[in-house]
Amino acid sequence: MELLFLYVFDFRKIKKQAFAFSADLQFTVTEEGTDKNPRINILISESPDYVNIFPENILNATGIIGKNGAGKSTLIDCLKLLGGNISAIRTPLIFSVRDQDKGIIYTCYYDREVHEGALNEWVTVRFSRNHPKKDLNLITRPYWLDLLATPAVQNLPFDLREINTCFFTNAFHSHSEASFTGIFNLSTNARLDRFMKSLVEERISEDRKRREREIEPLTYELSGFHKIELRSMLSFLSYAKERSTHKIPDLPETLVFKFNFDDLDFLMYDMDSRFRGSVEELKMIHDIALEQIRATEDYVQAFNKLVILCTYYYLLKWEFVEDGSRKASFYEYMEDSIHDPGRLFENLLRTIERFSYSSKRHIMLVHELRDGLFGQLRRMRFEGKWDRKNITDFTFQIDNRLWPVLSRIHDIIDIEHLQFITYEWGGGLSTGQEAFISHFSRLHDIKRKVGSKPIWLLIDEGDLHFHPEMQKEYFSQLLTFVGFLFSRNQVQIILSTHSPFIVSDLPKQNLIFLKNGAAGNCEVDSENIKQDTFGANIHDLFKDSLFLSGSLMGDYAKSKIDEIINWCNDPDENKRSLVEYYRSLVNVIGEPIIKMKLSEMIAKKMGEDQELARLQEQEIYIRRRIVELKSKNDQNQK
Repeated sequence: MELLFLYVFDFRKIKKQAFAFSADLQFTVTEEGTDKNPRINILISESPDYVNIFPENILNATGIIGKNGAGKSTLIDCLKLLGGNISAIRTPLIFSVRDQDKGIIYTCYYDREVHEGALNEWVTVRFSRNHPKKDLNLITRPYWLDLLATPAVQNLPFDLREINTCFFTNAFHSHSEASFTGIFNLSTNARLDRFMKSLVEERISEDRKRREREIEPLTYELSGFHKIELRSMLSFLSYAKERSTHKIPDLPETLVFKFNFDDLDFLMYDMDSRFRGSVEELKMIHDIALEQIRATEDYVQAFNKLVILCTYYYLLKWEFVEDGSRKASFYEYMEDSIHDPGRLFENLLRTIERFSYSSKRHIMLVHELRDGLFGQLRRMRFEGKWDRKNITDFTFQIDNRLWPVLSRIHDIIDIEHLQFITYEWGGGLSTGQEAFISHFSRLHDIKRKVGSKPIWLLIDEGDLHFHPEMQKEYFSQLLTFVGFLFSRNQVQIILSTHSPFIVSDLPKQNLIFLKNGAAGNCEVDSENIKQDTFGANIHDLFKDSLFLSGSLMGDYAKSKIDEIINWCNDPDENKRSLVEYYRSLVNVIGEPIIKMKLSEMIAKKMGEDQELARLQEQEIYIRRRIVELKSKNDQNQK
């Protein structure tokens, strides 16, 4: 089911506007009557320049572009309500969808005046005379609301619930997503809202457990949300690694766990440490432990031993252990460990378990270590050869076996706010790369939920945080991932963007350009797209005012250039006071024509030879270009 057309009478800043989401069909709207009794005529004709450029299961893709405040997000919000909670839109609305299987275009319009079955047929739809129709049938039907019935919207010729409307944005903003129901809302706001709601419900029913954990609520909540997002990303990376038909650029394939001995350093060197008198004993235990870890052939045993050793140092800061009916100092257990090195880690683990639990969190910590983490590690797949010179780093392959271990470690860190073990993506991960993974991992989250039903995928600035190189790849990667994530579904993509790269990836028939009208309302500016956009040079797109009006340089740089021009043209300005400053400023201008012209203007103001100034600038430019070309040629010959 493909959305072809939408006409909105009054939704926020959208007033009487038509939006076409079909590339092969054109919708022409003529209005008659009055605001209270409108007559809308819609003429459907064939687009003469249409060509299908999308993969098989992608029905269509539409880009919504425009400056900030033009209405892009408002239009997306209207579509979210249309696909999930149409009864919330109480303004007259007209929309057309195409059922490819049945060969029908349904046009539905809201009749708010209907009562006792009397219909107000104020919308007519027809094909143009020269339209070949291609076996398409037209069905036009009013719909109305009955808030006492289920569903509340009556007389629709198809069930909107059979369409999966999905919304994604990486932006974290102050807008509430609570009113957008009935859709797969993958936005950061909605996911955090759902997490907080479930957590509050859990806390109400398990208040006693929360007090026993003695965990600061806010810290725990945010950490739990981070864990959900991390699991989502790992799940997607495992799926993409196994099923992608080509190498996905810049996606990490490994996760690195890192141990540190900061707690030991505190015990040995910090002035506040209670163990400064036992530095030699601690050092002996540490040396014995490292020697045994390096001698370990098994990755898992080495990992386990490091966890035990670092936990021991952490708990030493609490100083006492449980020994029958009395409190005993850790000093006694140090001596046992030193004199029986063969059973060092057995003694350390027994010491940890006998710890006098001043906090219930410590019980959870030991339980997670003994009954959770150690059992899960055996299933892991390590990457590469273990470096015995760097025994604190362990690299794991990202696959579906990684999450159980990472989940346990995440819980351990969360319980105690531990710092002795951390994890990071292999090769590191920038904010843009993490945003990229987060984007597609959220789509992967709903893969099983959408079944084989059609999908309307709404994306608001999906390329947020991306470097221009990633923006250039974004739309192609989107089609690739949607293709193998939803291979059983027919998918229609509608996305808002500020990126000229996405405009360059779409024909102008697939673009909706929005602007602020005279009254501040959202208007479709179809006249703005003068050139063919598909495959267009992005510099030409900037120049064609799709994105920028005025000069194609930063405003601050332009203001300094204007300052030089005004100084040169002012006959009363002191000739000598600023000349050296302005010449040095001209020196760093990157555009050669502007640089040359400004040099001439300064020479003229100073009474110097303008031709000489121009030739000198040309000479500097030519020399620089010769050096650049020689360097490039040398690189090509290597």
